[in-house]
Amino acid sequence: MKKSKFDRYNDGVVSLYRMTETKTDFNARKNPKSVDDMELIYRNLHFGRLSKRNQDMELAEQSGFKLTMKIKVPRISGVTAKDMAVIGTMLYSIKYMDEDDNNSYLYLEGVREIDAE
Repeated sequence: MKKSKFDRYNDGVVSLYRMTETKTDFNARKNPKSVDDMELIYRNLHFGRLSKRNQDMELAEQSGFKLTMKIKVPRISGVTAKDMAVIGTMLYSIKYMDEDDNNSYLYLEGVREIDAE
């Protein structure tokens, strides 16, 4: 069987957000409880779920985070490793990003369930 030259993004949809600078009374950054607490960057990007290789797990361990999920999306710009991802009702922190000519690879760490209306 011949492999398709097109990438597949059929494992789900992800929306990408940027944290807003809302502060508490004590001047600490407020944790988002819903998508309304963040600024939308990309809505409903289709993604492909990738396996977590040993190299990925070692990178996560050396960088001080737990790799929950690794996904690929069509190449995107304007997103950094400080941004957040929402899949379903789960909030993920983007901990590391990698790119090639066609794809962006996002290394995600689960944060918590949120209201994703």
